[in-house]
Amino acid sequence: VAQLKEIRPSAIIAGSEAGVEVADRLSQVLDLALRNDDALAKARRNKFIMSEKVRAAGLDTIKQLRTSQLDEAREFAKNTGFPILVKEIDGAGGHGFAICRDDEALSTAFANILKSTNPFDKKNTEVLVQEFVHGEEYAINSVSHAGRHHVTEVVKYKKKEEKSGGLVYETSTLQPHSDVDGKGIIKYVGGVLTALGIQYGPGHTEVMITPEGRCVLIECGARLAGGSL
Repeated sequence: VAQLKEIRPSAIIAGSEAGVEVADRLSQVLDLALRNDDALAKARRNKFIMSEKVRAAGLDTIKQLRTSQLDEAREFAKNTGFPILVKEIDGAGGHGFAICRDDEALSTAFANILKSTNPFDKKNTEVLVQEFVHGEEYAINSVSHAGRHHVTEVVKYKKKEEKSGGLVYETSTLQPHSDVDGKGIIKYVGGVLTALGIQYGPGHTEVMITPEGRCVLIECGARLAGGSL
């Protein structure tokens, strides 16, 4: 902080998911005018809180549960139906992600998350359990200024499921603006960014368009796009 005060930065931009929390904290401590909503800092990293804030803003989201108890996860799966997803609450890069198609897979994936740390060396104490939605997956990169959101590009993902339940990226294809705009993706992502208090800087938002036409959030990063780009 002392070193940064000397050079008087106008803004601090997170280059990867590992930088989101520290960029928010430094921006607060330095009292920068160009910073995101302090009150929503946790929502920009914790995937459960993230989805709840988006839901509270009136946008469509997927069903989810945050728990440390396998029995609760099993009850969720029973009510929702397999397959279901399990994730780290505040992970990144697909770490700990698994598609579970039966109780055995759920038990294994659940235990694996709780006995491990996330990519930032933080011990996992809870697991995020979500309904499985399928369809077309898109990543939307954006830059915001004073709460106005501008999309820079949209890519469509093609992924392949591994035997372990994880996913491997096969292709990322740039999409014409008219195609994604007609599906309501641009408007939806603008609502997500607003709901998460992203007022300045980059955003990397992933959404799914279901066969029924639902546009639902997968996750949103208050940062530049991933290292592969």
